[in-house]
Amino acid sequence: MFVHVLYDWGKEQGAHGEKPVIKNGPAMSWIVTNAFGNFLGAGIWGFFHTLPQVNIYTHGSQFTAAHGHLAFFGAYATILIGMMYMGIQKAYGLERLKATFNSKMAIFLITFGVLGMTVALTIAGYEQVLVERAELGGGWDAFFTAQALPWMKQAMGWRTVMGVVTLVGFVYLLLDLLTIAKKQQQN
Repeated sequence: MFVHVLYDWGKEQGAHGEKPVIKNGPAMSWIVTNAFGNFLGAGIWGFFHTLPQVNIYTHGSQFTAAHGHLAFFGAYATILIGMMYMGIQKAYGLERLKATFNSKMAIFLITFGVLGMTVALTIAGYEQVLVERAELGGGWDAFFTAQALPWMKQAMGWRTVMGVVTLVGFVYLLLDLLTIAKKQQQN
């Protein structure tokens, strides 16, 4: 699906010197990110996490949170943001909506932040499954022992850092959504 979206995007950009067909750069960027995030979050992490032989250990662990963050981002958040940009273009009657610095920073920081959170939560989930559930049996003592181990602490620290990166990207997104139409009407 992701490869097909990139192929169609390139085809629509005007091969052989033709005029580009895509009239909303930010929306298309978010839609491409939707295909990528949906494939990874719902596809790869979802498939791996829900196999019964794996889910018996991972259910309710940080693996679940990793899958949830990336699947929601990839399947829902990205497409809704893309539709917001399409709505702005329609509401202001703009023929073309070009990407701005804020829209580029938003998509980069939010995507990088969510992917970073996913990796950090996956590492924390691995530590939970390996130590808390497989080695120590999954009781309360195992839970508190696992929470104090270095991998868990470092992974949760990185999850926080990547959450801040995502938040900064969200601020760029809000600024862009609130100002992009007026900036492009002036041009």
